[in-house]
Amino acid sequence: MLPALVLPFHDPAGVLLRQLATITPTLQQVFSHTYLSISPATEHSQGVQLQPLHDDPFFILNTNAPNTLPGDHYLAAYLNATRHSRGNQMLHLCDIDKLAAIIQSPYRDQFLADITAQNVLAVPTLFQRSPHAWASYPQPYREIEQVAITLGR
Repeated sequence: MLPALVLPFHDPAGVLLRQLATITPTLQQVFSHTYLSISPATEHSQGVQLQPLHDDPFFILNTNAPNTLPGDHYLAAYLNATRHSRGNQMLHLCDIDKLAAIIQSPYRDQFLADITAQNVLAVPTLFQRSPHAWASYPQPYREIEQVAITLGR
């Protein structure tokens, strides 16, 4: 069984929607579905542009109530995915900007191979930033994410 992709989605300007359109053919080769948790600002400003995603069975969307926070959108994304997926299906939580960047980079094939290999193993893997990438983040952010990584392990 192919894994599914879980994406909290905040894109009031529509920039990431264009990226998603570009990478969707690749996503459809590797994932069975993509669960999108749409932020209220995105739903408000990009409602017409979201319609093709609502109509495409590859995408399973949920919207979030006004005045909800990003953490609520992540939680809603996972709840939507767990409600619609099989119990043993691997779910990959990603951020669309990072996903679009890796799929359109020289590391694309390695990333796709890692996702495919992960599906065969059927155990969780935490993809992490390289030391070079971490160097661009402020220390408090690194510390907070380190807690999340430790909890994930």
